[in-house]
Amino acid sequence: ARQIYGTVPIYMIKFFDESVSKLRKHRIIPQANAKNEQLAQVLIIALVAAVVPAVLSLLVDAGITLDLGDANSLQIQSDGCQILFARADQNTEGNAQSLVQAWVTSNTSSSLLNKLTGSFPGVMVSVDTCTDAAMLTVVNTRLLNKYTGYSCSIKVMVPQPTLDSKLPEVRITAAGERDTVVRQDALVVVDMTPQSLYLTGHRMDVDLINLRLAGIFVHVDAGSIMIRNASFDQITAATDSADVFVSTSNDDRMKSESAVTIRQDVNDVCLISAEPYTGLSFSVASPCKRACYNITAAAAVAAASLLQTIPTLATSNSTSNVTTCRWQCTENTAAQIAPYQQTRTLGVLSRAVTLSSRSGSLQYVAIPDI
Repeated sequence: ARQIYGTVPIYMIKFFDESVSKLRKHRIIPQANAKNEQLAQVLIIALVAAVVPAVLSLLVDAGITLDLGDANSLQIQSDGCQILFARADQNTEGNAQSLVQAWVTSNTSSSLLNKLTGSFPGVMVSVDTCTDAAMLTVVNTRLLNKYTGYSCSIKVMVPQPTLDSKLPEVRITAAGERDTVVRQDALVVVDMTPQSLYLTGHRMDVDLINLRLAGIFVHVDAGSIMIRNASFDQITAATDSADVFVSTSNDDRMKSESAVTIRQDVNDVCLISAEPYTGLSFSVASPCKRACYNITAAAAVAAASLLQTIPTLATSNSTSNVTTCRWQCTENTAAQIAPYQQTRTLGVLSRAVTLSSRSGSLQYVAIPDI
């Protein structure tokens, strides 16, 4: 370039002149003899082109709101998102609708272009409410530094008190290598009756309390599943290495025994009944000779560290009326567990509890966590 145009400044001036000439030739910019009004129009268009993406970016940062309305299902596909069941105010009629809010950011660069356009390279957020199922999908396809500068926060706003407000069926699917975290605000009652909750995917960290629903169905590979003080008719949890903990509420609908099926490969199972051990309160049918051992007061004392975390027991500071069972079997095993402070009632159907894991611990507690 120096041989043709001389110094670098001269080259840059020549390059600028040629570029302007070509733009004028194709009428992209005004001609040299253009009036000031034409130049002003070009400047305004350029300014709008720069500002509009920034405004759109602000709108994205403000979040996405999805009104569930009459949807019979809420489906969330997450990649490392934080999902929270949060409190919303109830209306005077007592039938306020639940809604979903989401905020997703993926700042991979501090360049001016990214700030102006609000672009999220490799991350896609889509919303679909055109069918009976309301769907929110977050997809992160980045190969390198996938979670650098990436955040995803989703709130499911639940009117409190619930009254006539009901959540539809909820399905949460976890993709990616980072845990999808599912939590709820303190004292929020998540009432989905007569619908169910489905948790599926790779990695999931769940801690929910006060669920009221027909069924809970969990199929995840890794993480932790904790369902406390729940009212349900059926629960099925199958994991590869995720720990599973389930405790029941003291609702009237829970005053029937639990028919529990257990399968675990590393002998890390604990079942707890609120009733003293009798043939009617706690029974086990297993192909193993000693599937459930130490069903005695001594076993209850040995499990005191776990039991004292349950307020109903911690308050009384007593575990003498608690039956515990530690597993020593890798075959499918069935157990019948009496409900909290209630003996077996003839004609009342048992609730179905199926827990299985290859290496995660399994715990089922027929005592309210209140």
